[in-house]
Amino acid sequence: MAPPVGPRPGFHHPASRPTTELDLFRQRLQSPLVPSPVSRHERWKLALSGGRVAAALAVILTAVGAAEARGELARTAARGGGHRTAARALMTSADGALERGTAARWIDRATLRTAVAAIAERDRAEVGLAVRSLGSGSLVTAGDLMTASAWSTIKVPIVLARYRLADEQRQANRASIGALAKQALTASDNAAGAQLFAEIEAATGGLAPASRFVGRELTAAGDDRTRINTVDPDNGFSTYGQTQWSLAAGTQFFRQLARGCVPPHDETGYVLALMAEIIPSQRWGVGSVQWPRGAAVQFKGGWGPDKNGDYLVRQFGIIEGGDDRGVVVGLLAHPDDGQFETGVHVLDQLATAVARSLHIARTSVYSSCR
Repeated sequence: MAPPVGPRPGFHHPASRPTTELDLFRQRLQSPLVPSPVSRHERWKLALSGGRVAAALAVILTAVGAAEARGELARTAARGGGHRTAARALMTSADGALERGTAARWIDRATLRTAVAAIAERDRAEVGLAVRSLGSGSLVTAGDLMTASAWSTIKVPIVLARYRLADEQRQANRASIGALAKQALTASDNAAGAQLFAEIEAATGGLAPASRFVGRELTAAGDDRTRINTVDPDNGFSTYGQTQWSLAAGTQFFRQLARGCVPPHDETGYVLALMAEIIPSQRWGVGSVQWPRGAAVQFKGGWGPDKNGDYLVRQFGIIEGGDDRGVVVGLLAHPDDGQFETGVHVLDQLATAVARSLHIARTSVYSSCR
């Protein structure tokens, strides 16, 4: 039975009597004579009562610690019923507090940054790396190269935009879109990607409106800064492939894609499935690493030469470790020798550095937008 909530010996109420359960809860936490801040029964009765979720969580995390809070929330969620949604939201917040704490780091930043610096020096390359938690959205970066041309990584938003166009115009040619999407994503086929974009151009009235239409996929993921490029590079490559896409913005996009937050929602599963079926010759970087057993891995790479013929190689990947935990990884390499093969080798090393520094079981639980 839960202890009574009235005054205990030596405990004196202030002159103004508490008018709400939350006021009483806070007052009891301030008493130096209460050995345990508050009973378990009272903690979760308050936390799961309507309208007090956020305030109760803040008090709970201060009083009993994020680790204890998460354990109790997991048990509450398991009971189901009307408490499940509230407990799930609280669990995600509790995990975020744990993830940001120093006692249970989800990634060893110092080890990662030391490894990345060593790779850049040893392999003579400009490099950049970003790792973002699927749950909290926390971002860790290493290296100096943070923004570069998107190249074929932009094909993922293009595929989604083409499906969204089909939905908006009630087009029935989903089989042909699916076939082009498969080639564009699993084999990074440029002709397939160009065809998808050309169909958006034809429907929207040209390059500029088509680029804005694709850009709305990024906006839906919370990226208000990236603009799909419309300037012809004059080297035979696509305009959209020259979009300047930062690691921070890209990992945010793929985080939201993994969570089902990017339209059209009905096609998210198919796009992620294609990203898990990359052809063997392109399974480098994130695809070359031994991740924790049972992890689901989806990724998309991009590469191409600058005006001097020197290659940039990049990749975004989603690693889901089970139990609704995971990360998004963004990798960039611009080797001094300008060779594609060197860039691939550097991305392999960067992905390995992430895997060795990551504690995926310590990342926070992520929730779906659907």
